Amino acid sequence: KAMRSGGMGGILDMLDGGDDEKDNAGFLSGLDKFKGMAAAGGATAAAAGAVAGKVSGGLGDGASKVTNTVRDSGERLTTETRETVTSSVSGGGGKDRDLNVGGSSGGGMGGMLKWLLPLLAVALGVILLLWACGGDDDETNVASGSATGDGNYLVDLGGREITVAVENAYLPFNYIDAATGEPGGWDYAALADICGRLNCTPKYETFDWDPMIQAVSDGQFDVAADGITITEERAEIVDFSDGYINIDQRILVNKANSDINSADDLANSDCSVATQTGTTNFDTAVDLVGEDRIQAMDEFGFAIQALVVNDVCAVIIDETAGQGYLGENADDLKLVGESLSGDALGFIFPKGSDLVDPFNKAIAAMKEDGTMARLGTEYFSDAFTITYDDIG
Repeated sequence: KAMRSGGMGGILDMLDGGDDEKDNAGFLSGLDKFKGMAAAGGATAAAAGAVAGKVSGGLGDGASKVTNTVRDSGERLTTETRETVTSSVSGGGGKDRDLNVGGSSGGGMGGMLKWLLPLLAVALGVILLLWACGGDDDETNVASGSATGDGNYLVDLGGREITVAVENAYLPFNYIDAATGEPGGWDYAALADICGRLNCTPKYETFDWDPMIQAVSDGQFDVAADGITITEERAEIVDFSDGYINIDQRILVNKANSDINSADDLANSDCSVATQTGTTNFDTAVDLVGEDRIQAMDEFGFAIQALVVNDVCAVIIDETAGQGYLGENADDLKLVGESLSGDALGFIFPKGSDLVDPFNKAIAAMKEDGTMARLGTEYFSDAFTITYDDIG
């Protein structure tokens, strides 16, 4: 009520032709009160719209009555009339309230009110709604904005949805936080950045590692992101992106084991070695110790547990993943020896996919502007402290 009576009172004072300085102040005061209501934000926007509608209706009807009366009597609106119009508007029901119009000369004022008051009401209503809604739009843009933020995409995929296969069990690339249920990891961060540059939307699907490459080859997914090593054999059935990082393969052993400190020590022993089936780690283990000494596991977590309880003497694993398991078992395990192999990792796509070139452009840009280095520090260094105890 205070906003409506004060705001419209200032407007009508200005129209009545009184003191300019005072009337301008009243008009500005009215606008400020309209702004104050609009600033209340999302929940107030609907109520503000209703108020604007009532103001517009009351003003339009009131202006018509004032104009007709002035035209008939040829007399000037009195202070009593202005107060009655203001009261009608502030009550929110202009159509149902009578106007006691006094007399005055000046048909010009009646004509001016006839078109000016409704226009002012409509203008104020529009301003009110724009102010109320503006904040919500900004929040939406921040939440769903792209990496470029200005629509200048490297390649514009038109907001295309891209299905992405992830294991959600391979630190630090992908995981589900056990405490929050939220996904995270390098894959999620990198793909968010890539799609920000290409105007696409990643849609993640949890999928087992062993059939993942074949599933992508069959077109079940648009892309897979799971720390996948680029190999010639795999490239026969899928297309790879350019490599985004090089990963070393290492030997993980029990801390109590003092006999194995290098690849030669492991090769010359006769103990069993665990690793994950279908990985380049499995291939490296076969080359090093022979397939008959290998215990192939569906997940690296099972291989680690076998090592902790001494069912095997070593695990062949990517260094980044090994660091994750060390955090969980720092008192029990250690990485030993030099790198067994340095491998480039890439995203995979069905053969002939039109996404390969755009992804390569994004990867190149991320390397050039330092994004890849930043993600490397965040996920492939001591700064990454999440362990397998922390994920679901």
